[in-house]
Amino acid sequence: MSFFARLLALGLVSLTLSACQGNQAKAETQPHQTTRTRPDIQKNVEALLAQAERASPQARFGLQLQAAQALVQMGDLDRARSIINNLPQQANLPDDLQVRQAVVKSHLAAADGQYPAAYDYVNSPALLRARNRLAPETAQALAEQRAQLLYDMGQFAASAEERVLLHDLLGRNAKANHANDELLWQALMAIPQTELERLAGDSSNQDLNGWYRLAALSKDTQSNLREQVHRLDRWILEWPDHPASLNLPADLKMLKQLLAEQPRQIAVLLPFSGKLSSAGNAIRDGFMAAYYEQQNQGIETPALRFYDTEQQDTNSLYDQAVSDGAQVVIGPLAKENLQDLALRPGLPVPTLALNTVDNPLGVVPNLYQFGLAVEDEARLAADKAWRDGHRRAMLLAPDNNFGDRSVDAFIQQWRSLGGEIIRDYRFTEKNDYSKVIKQALLLDESEKRAQEMRALVGNIEFEPRRRQDVDMIFLVAQVNQARQIKPTLAFHYASDIPVYATSHVYSGMPDVKLDQDMNGIKFSTLPWHFERQIAEKAALQKFADGNLALQPLYAMGVDSFHLYPRLKQLEAIRQANFYGHTGTLQLNEQNQFQRRQVWAEFKAGRPRLLAESM
Repeated sequence: MSFFARLLALGLVSLTLSACQGNQAKAETQPHQTTRTRPDIQKNVEALLAQAERASPQARFGLQLQAAQALVQMGDLDRARSIINNLPQQANLPDDLQVRQAVVKSHLAAADGQYPAAYDYVNSPALLRARNRLAPETAQALAEQRAQLLYDMGQFAASAEERVLLHDLLGRNAKANHANDELLWQALMAIPQTELERLAGDSSNQDLNGWYRLAALSKDTQSNLREQVHRLDRWILEWPDHPASLNLPADLKMLKQLLAEQPRQIAVLLPFSGKLSSAGNAIRDGFMAAYYEQQNQGIETPALRFYDTEQQDTNSLYDQAVSDGAQVVIGPLAKENLQDLALRPGLPVPTLALNTVDNPLGVVPNLYQFGLAVEDEARLAADKAWRDGHRRAMLLAPDNNFGDRSVDAFIQQWRSLGGEIIRDYRFTEKNDYSKVIKQALLLDESEKRAQEMRALVGNIEFEPRRRQDVDMIFLVAQVNQARQIKPTLAFHYASDIPVYATSHVYSGMPDVKLDQDMNGIKFSTLPWHFERQIAEKAALQKFADGNLALQPLYAMGVDSFHLYPRLKQLEAIRQANFYGHTGTLQLNEQNQFQRRQVWAEFKAGRPRLLAESM
């Protein structure tokens, strides 16, 4: 019996149900940069370089450095690198020139993905000691570069601290301060809730302490708009002179509008029968768990109507739901049903579809797409491996549509970063894992060379040597496949090659006995699997189907309930995030939610969250 059915049996459901058959009753501009165009910058670069040719050696150094800075700004990194690499070594450079040179070198290293090296350039003790002696523009550029690098490296609290310093350096430049404060807010919102609370108690910097407390209350009340508005008003009273009180982050400015525009009736369009009924029912159960948790907290909830998408064509069903009074629609789930809606020029009410499709006709007004696409996870794996310093990837994936989608997304992202794909290998049945891996690691070629040597010199001792041009493996596999593939890699002398994978290598439940051979695999996964104190999760564990395969769908149902009140906010402020149980969600320009999941690694047979995800 489903969670929803058990609630019905217990007499806990008091909302309107529609059977849906036949006719129904109606019921980032950086703060210190200018906005000059590329031709203007190019013209300025040429003038600087021409002037440098006629200048004294010391003046030439400054002019060439200024040209390199401009080239970095316009994105001509190769030419900027050439200038920087050819600058003459000079002793006793003025502080400003030393810092400007370090900032340019840092930009160039970061562009190559060398974040630790990039940070080293702007973090030397001698350079930091000179901060108070720098010209304002140089000090701002240094603080901006440090803040951005710390953010890129996942050191969000340190990035926020640097931006508080930058706020002071920017003085009365209101526009630059506003841009900096929005980036500061992004850094704060990337810090886990428990860490924000700890930092708020530890910080001696008043401005920073206020920021921490504001971020903590904002994240703590994401599922309760009314409480979020109440606590925000109280914070403003307690911090009237704080920079954020004088100019709230953009997403917080919209809270009262969102609260005033909450719908009174929602339609849920899901497949409650047919081949997708298991998925549809699981999403509904997660949705209802969140719904009843809000009621338990005394929060006013809208009326709900449920429509089975297997019983009627999508467009007619959607129109019926709107005619019945729906002010928001959740669903549909099936791609073909979503494609029907995506062909419309626009939708009359906000609609949160629970899948994603490419729409050649462009963005459909009021249509938002939220799915658990494997493509998101593949792109995450590329980003993570690149940040970890890897550059040459080998791919292991199943020879099917799931493998194709994952690999295509990984390759696109990996190459956009500058990475190299060594080979793409596919497996079919479990008995060819060893054969495919042996071929992928070029062990068969190594053995062939050994045979040729034996033919020449007789019997010799031999240990196969795997290929050495791979520094990471992207693995796409279901959990049962991964449990066999990882030890097979070790058997074939590849235990030292880092392996990055999608969430599918983890069942969702720790199993030391079965997972001990997967030690070392890093994978992105849903926060839901590591969250314990969740009322909705406790309710689902009590009433719902315990099938592990359904857990991501339960999490999706819970998130969809908390997402619908914030759709207009996330559309208006593209850099804003929703921190859900399926991951950190951000709406892109196609009105599709992109997910960033947490990262874990198998250690001693158990999945352990990596530090960046804690």
